[in-house]
Amino acid sequence: MDIIIDTANDAWKTMYNTTGVLKDMKENLGVSKQRAAAQASTLLTTTSAKLDAEAADIQRRARKNRHLIDKGLKIV
Repeated sequence: MDIIIDTANDAWKTMYNTTGVLKDMKENLGVSKQRAAAQASTLLTTTSAKLDAEAADIQRRARKNRHLIDKGLKIV
């Protein structure tokens, strides 16, 4: 059972780390070629928001599944 939780935890941590990198990339775009930078910034912001949401969902599901697994093992 712990491997399920550990795997889910690793997944959401990786996703949060990825969003951090995306946010750094957005900040490093600078003002050169403002239109392209603005488009890239919007894409990076949207992508990082989606990844954050997915990471939170993975974490929520892992907690829920752990509770259900614990409950099932108590029945057995």
